[in-house]
Amino acid sequence: MIALAAERCAGLLTLLRRLFEAWQVARTAFLAGNDLLYLNDFIAKGDPDAYTSILHTLEFFAQKYREDPAFAQRVDTSVLRILSRKIQLYQNFELENVLTSESNIAIIGKSEQVSFDVAQQAVTLVSPTAIELDNLLPNPPALYDQIVILSDVRNSYQCSTCSVQRLLSTTSFENALLNLYGPQAGNQILQNRLSSYGFGQLIELLDNISEPSAPYLSDNLARADWVIFNILDLDPTYPESVALRRILSEREDLLRDKNVIIFSYDSPFYLDATEISKVTAYYGLFSRVPAFVDVAARVLMQELTPLGALPVSVSSVGYDLITATSPDPNQIIPLELTLPEGLVFSTPIEGEVELTQLPMLKIGETIMLQAGVIVDYNQNPVPDGTVVRFTFLISGENTFTQQVEATTVDGIARITYRIEMGGVLEVTVASEPAVISNTLVLNIENGSVAVIAPTNTPEPDPIPTEEPTVALTPMPTPGDGSGDMRAGFPSLLDWFLALLVISGGFGLAYLIGYYWWGSVRWGLRSGFCTAIGGLVTYIYLNLGASSTIYWMKKSGTGFVLEVAFVGIIIGWIIALIWWMIKEGNVIPPDVRS
Repeated sequence: MIALAAERCAGLLTLLRRLFEAWQVARTAFLAGNDLLYLNDFIAKGDPDAYTSILHTLEFFAQKYREDPAFAQRVDTSVLRILSRKIQLYQNFELENVLTSESNIAIIGKSEQVSFDVAQQAVTLVSPTAIELDNLLPNPPALYDQIVILSDVRNSYQCSTCSVQRLLSTTSFENALLNLYGPQAGNQILQNRLSSYGFGQLIELLDNISEPSAPYLSDNLARADWVIFNILDLDPTYPESVALRRILSEREDLLRDKNVIIFSYDSPFYLDATEISKVTAYYGLFSRVPAFVDVAARVLMQELTPLGALPVSVSSVGYDLITATSPDPNQIIPLELTLPEGLVFSTPIEGEVELTQLPMLKIGETIMLQAGVIVDYNQNPVPDGTVVRFTFLISGENTFTQQVEATTVDGIARITYRIEMGGVLEVTVASEPAVISNTLVLNIENGSVAVIAPTNTPEPDPIPTEEPTVALTPMPTPGDGSGDMRAGFPSLLDWFLALLVISGGFGLAYLIGYYWWGSVRWGLRSGFCTAIGGLVTYIYLNLGASSTIYWMKKSGTGFVLEVAFVGIIIGWIIALIWWMIKEGNVIPPDVRS
């Protein structure tokens, strides 16, 4: 577990030293309370190797120690803590006491259960929120779903003479899925539905290489239901590390209508806000140990729920570490009274009021108060040093208010209070932005103290609102212009009257076409154009345009008939133009010839 924690810390240090100077990262970590720093891949920008960066950092610390007495005191205190711990472990500084046998070294990293427990607690949902994810991914991959897995495959060396190691292999995630959910383990995943590729092969596809090493990658992506990305960090020495960013920006079509899942085994700063908006889910695991890949597979199949919280601020998802580790305002802070005898009175079951007579305590004696555990937005104990404010209100002959501040240790703040006067003492506690707490009430009379066990602060009574008055609206009567129950739309009566007007328009237009234009054919054409015009305008009234609804409410049936008549006239004008063009009444004779 220590090795895994050290690796996670090393990953964060590597990220920070790429953003700042190496010596500045080491100084900030030391001032934050770290006595030991694990300097893995600790190479500052511009330095040729890690040795040079470490040497520069040590020189900075030595100079700072000589010039700054406050800094020197912190260093001395840190060294004293380290030496004290070594004395506790080894009793004396003998080399033989600290050497580890080869058998003990051989088992380092072999504890699979410890690795799994660390991975399970480390996995973090970066984006979206858990509630949003339930809506986006209600179910895990199904048996016949096509899954394409793309992994950032890199080579690593433990030392200059050591053999090459793969941080992530092309098939690591596929093997984890098959081992846990394949035909031999529950049959939730079919092997022929899985396709695994490296980022290098994805780069070939994006670069349109004529003879790629993975010719079927494009086809598999097109058929895929799920696309899984296993990523590390962005590293200029590995051009393939930008493959995910490139496909999101250049070939978004390859991922359209698919569940795109990202598992980051390094720092969670890989993507910006725009890129994250294009993926379905983004998880952080912070380590490349095989147990973390197994946990990622379980998360994909929704067997595990991410329990971790981001250890750093990530602006791309709106996560601010300072805000996240501040007290959760939705909590009720527990408040307890500890007596000198060691009795502790805490909150009773809700709804019960318990009055306990305590031993005689005279004015001038002290009591101990304890607030907490206070939790942050991630439901973890707030960081040590979080300010907590105790408020004392004494009611008696004179009302007296006093506030005392304390800081938390392991999420708990403790203070001692000296009873100064008689009366009723009420104690509440707040830690911004959490301001709701249990209340302690002490009745102090004639030198004795009675305690009402603290109860939850009552919820404020809701502001009474007037009951809405239901107004009875009379049903419309035919012809009153009020329309049907859907105010603003034509009623059945309106339809009947409009149909009569349209039919009359059809007959009149037929007679004009027959007698004036000289044929039955033009009579029918004229009539049908007129009827269609009236029907079109009537249909328009039923579409619910804001302007028509207004006039329908205002004029009712009369407006319906007016609109239908306008449609009839427009239809007849169209028929007239048609007749004039068709029969040559508007084309000059020389043009017709």
